[in-house]
Amino acid sequence: MSSEIKVTTPELVVVDTDPGTDDALALYMLLAADERKMVKLLAVTIVDGNTNADHGSRNALRVLKSVDRLEIPVYKGSPGPIILEPVPKDKSRVTHAGYHGEDGFGGAKFDKEPEMGLLQDETAVLALIKLAKEHKGKLNLLCLGPLTNVALAMKADPEFASNVKNVFIMGGNTAAVGNATSTAEFNFLHDPEAAHIVLASAQSHITLVPWETCQAHGLPYKWRTEDFGSAQTKQVELLNKIEAAVIEKSKNPTWIPCDSFITAAFIDPSIVKKLDVRHLTIELHGHRTRGQVVIDHLRECDDNVKVAKEIDLEKFKQLMYMAVDHPHCTI
Repeated sequence: MSSEIKVTTPELVVVDTDPGTDDALALYMLLAADERKMVKLLAVTIVDGNTNADHGSRNALRVLKSVDRLEIPVYKGSPGPIILEPVPKDKSRVTHAGYHGEDGFGGAKFDKEPEMGLLQDETAVLALIKLAKEHKGKLNLLCLGPLTNVALAMKADPEFASNVKNVFIMGGNTAAVGNATSTAEFNFLHDPEAAHIVLASAQSHITLVPWETCQAHGLPYKWRTEDFGSAQTKQVELLNKIEAAVIEKSKNPTWIPCDSFITAAFIDPSIVKKLDVRHLTIELHGHRTRGQVVIDHLRECDDNVKVAKEIDLEKFKQLMYMAVDHPHCTI
């Protein structure tokens, strides 16, 4: 099946990310779209989430270096959520050794470390504010991790939200299905206050891919390993390396590259087959429900989010092939 995406002027985008394994794939997707002038990737900003901001910055540089795109600036951002709870003397903070491993890349071993001196001196929050001013009304934000950087930018600059064209977010849930707790998705739970600020402050519709949509569109591991993962390219080589341990220990019955779904929806909006437009906010205080998305079913507030409910998996696969220069790509 041939696939064609009609492009006029490339959409400008900054990706705010906490580079774990699915973030790496999403970055490759953006870089491939940038090369085809479908989008223009202006910068990568790093936030604490899947791993800490130091590991995340290193991972982003490693992805860029693998395809010789180190001209794209990387800015290190928030080292943690907006609110940190006090830690008793006899306990330490929870580490990041979750799904993506302590370093975000599954503990994979590399011969060389990226040059960390390539990181920009400016912080991610200041960079976001600056870029939104420079490209007022034209800059899209693609948010793949917790929303700490974006929320801080909104609080630091009253014009930031109105300067941004659109916000695309992977996070939250719409049916109280969680992957970090029974009721909360990881990105929103990691910094609920940030998610609350962004949903309340964004002055244009947000496009959201929630956890349930990702879960409903998981792909067979056989396709991931024997088809997608069989291409002999630099991108696939890195992805296979960092995902080896993650796939081995995964409890999901299918492969769910969450961040790639929202990235695909940004690059080609037609990939979303069904949208549900609602007002969303976040539960901050519930003992069992902190971080859960709350939907205004009574329609008492203005709609603020377009929720992607169904994804065209065939189009999605083509964007995945495009991301890694796979021979099956027809774009």
